Amino acid sequence: ERDPKRRIQKGFGEVFLPLVSGDGVVQSFALELGSRYSDYDEQGTSNTYKALFTLGFEAPVRLRGGLQHANRAPNVGELYAPENTAIVNSAYNGDPCGTNSFAPWGANPAYNPNYANAIALCSQMMGPGASIFYAEPQTGVFPSVTVVEQGNPTVGSEQADTVTFGAVISLENIEVAVDWYQIEIEDIIGVTGYDSVYEQCLSPQYNPSGTPSGNSYCQYIQRNQETGGTLRVSAPRANLGHYETSGVDVQFNWRKQLGEGTLGLNVLTTFLDTYELQDSPQAAIIDIVGTNGAPGGAQFDYRMFTTLNYFRGPFSTALRWRRYPDIKHSTFRTDKNTPTEGAAKYDVFDLNGRYAFSEKFDVRFGIDNLLD
Repeated sequence: ERDPKRRIQKGFGEVFLPLVSGDGVVQSFALELGSRYSDYDEQGTSNTYKALFTLGFEAPVRLRGGLQHANRAPNVGELYAPENTAIVNSAYNGDPCGTNSFAPWGANPAYNPNYANAIALCSQMMGPGASIFYAEPQTGVFPSVTVVEQGNPTVGSEQADTVTFGAVISLENIEVAVDWYQIEIEDIIGVTGYDSVYEQCLSPQYNPSGTPSGNSYCQYIQRNQETGGTLRVSAPRANLGHYETSGVDVQFNWRKQLGEGTLGLNVLTTFLDTYELQDSPQAAIIDIVGTNGAPGGAQFDYRMFTTLNYFRGPFSTALRWRRYPDIKHSTFRTDKNTPTEGAAKYDVFDLNGRYAFSEKFDVRFGIDNLLD
């Protein structure tokens, strides 16, 4: 048996350098530098570092940004967690061997022109149960599926690089901040996805032999030999591949004295440029911006959160408006002509408030989705 004990040694240092401070055109310039050295029993050594800066001018403008390189070793759970059954979402309507699947490499002729190859491979895994499973077409929508998750002692570390650059403009009652960011993670640690297991098994791109023999992902799938149904899909932890996202955050703050109270407005908008995922080292990298579903969830082209608040003595209240644009179904990621529709744009309003009777007692209230 493997000894779950781990020996870790670390050393780190940080320094803040205020290099410029004065009344000239450049009024301030500072650097924040840091580095960490780590030594793990199983993952070996790694170095992480950061270099951040702030630059202030005579005008009400301040620049900020930097770069960071990080390394994360797998935790004890990711290495040694026992088997655990979990319910997860499928982007392709559950079982890809079913003729109601949305998978472009599955058994549904409406989504896969090579569906016969998928049925043939699935039939090999089902054995005698294939004749019963395919006796009648499958129907219905089943987005939730069951997988068996577990740790993996061979998982390695993941590495991330982050670059940011932004500007802040500060006036009497107004502050505007614009920040660009890019985050890239390699060898990302995660659970092998249900859809990814089936894709690596059924897709000719990753399994050109068309048989389950010799394909490690097909070995994760167990089908009932009597009925053809799913018995088990294993989803061990693994170094899945690549993740990258970039975009721009814009924040606007305004505050004004109104009688004996204060009225404030905050608007935060995130514009998403890229959101790339790779489910396994062999899989293609896909950009899921503007789509919703597994893996990755809902990645809107933009999101806007607006909050109007008012404070007066012990009383405060806020009205928040959440704005979401149209979003496409996850099948659009691999099939631009998918017949499956996504979701239309929508708005949500939330109201909350608070009244403080003393330092120890207060009353709070809130209504989510106020208009529905």
